[in-house]
Amino acid sequence: MLRPAPRVHRRVDGRATRSRTGHVLRPPHGQEELRLPPLRPGGGAGRAAHHDRRSGPGRPDRQGVVRSGAADPRRHRQVRRPHAGPSTRRPTGPVRVTIATSTLGDWLFRASELLTPLYELMHARVLRSRVIHGDDTGVKLRVPGSHRTAKAYIGDADHPYVLFDFTTDYTADGPKQFLAGYKGYLQADALAQYEGLYGERKVQHVCCVAHARRKFVAAHDTGDERAAQALGLFGRLYAIERALPPLLPPSDDPAVRELRRHREEQRRALRGRDAEPVWDELSKWLTEQKPGALPKSPLGTAIGYATNNWGALKRYLEQGFLALDNNLSERTLRAIALGRNNWGVFGSAGGGRTAAVLFSVIGTCKHLGLDPFAYLREALPGVFAPGENQTTERLMDGLPDRWLLNRTRDQTAPDAATR
Repeated sequence: MLRPAPRVHRRVDGRATRSRTGHVLRPPHGQEELRLPPLRPGGGAGRAAHHDRRSGPGRPDRQGVVRSGAADPRRHRQVRRPHAGPSTRRPTGPVRVTIATSTLGDWLFRASELLTPLYELMHARVLRSRVIHGDDTGVKLRVPGSHRTAKAYIGDADHPYVLFDFTTDYTADGPKQFLAGYKGYLQADALAQYEGLYGERKVQHVCCVAHARRKFVAAHDTGDERAAQALGLFGRLYAIERALPPLLPPSDDPAVRELRRHREEQRRALRGRDAEPVWDELSKWLTEQKPGALPKSPLGTAIGYATNNWGALKRYLEQGFLALDNNLSERTLRAIALGRNNWGVFGSAGGGRTAAVLFSVIGTCKHLGLDPFAYLREALPGVFAPGENQTTERLMDGLPDRWLLNRTRDQTAPDAATR
């Protein structure tokens, strides 16, 4: 739950007061008295704050808990008005207040606590995926210490959730704990932290072809024209992918499920027919060029990466639902890379875990094409209304994909009834 700090002013007769003493705030010399209309859910004027729980979602309860929509922080800024008349004159324009950064941080922490059961449910469902896309990026902590890491895991079409995980180190322990019990495909770069996951009857590594291709791009950028032939072969592989029939979305209809299975098999067969010869040609070229490339040169590094991960690079040919590269998770982690320019650092390890929960919910909404603010505003009051009496079924209805499905059905039902 989200609790405002005591420094947030309450309202008495439309005037700003100190939250503890109840004294009316007097304006500084040369400024009007600041009069603040009470907030309605959504940021408008209405009854004063301090309601009980029966007042419903969107209003603060008697403990000062800010509920969904009670105050939109984007609308609250402090504004100073130059003196333009008697001090008793009521301001005619919008009046705004300042919410301290520490208060906003506390709200985010309380929001992550509220969303943790939903995060854990999404985590459990992602582990049921046939394939998971994974990647990581470094983040900074304000406290001194070793490298910290934010990891992103994305489920398949049947479990379309984006899960972020925060670890205080860059070791194999993080992926091992997060993916405990998983035995499907993992599309990821060739990172040493994942090596302990792979093996027979364990996780199957699907290496990112785009990552291998970038190494040949780097070699070509240094002026080594030999890399151009490899880039041409990678281009043919991507052209084959673009020509494949698209995957079909999940469905409860048995006929559609069978059609979906047939489409995956069709893609697997077409790859075997068209892409397999290209891989054979690339293998022959790598064998020919390896003796003439210095191991630590850009071209030698690219050749070494491709040959060392050859089986994982070709593993996408085994199943029609697998992807050629891991660009999906790399695009998802871009939010962290861009965010570093805004928030800079995490204040603590607890702040990293808070961010992981919030990024997961927002990232899943963006992955599904949902407006995150609309989802949080409309779905969560119903999901968490029972408080301690939450049920798995209620949480299931609050999952972003289930919420979107139910909302779509509710919108189409009236249209069908009028026909």
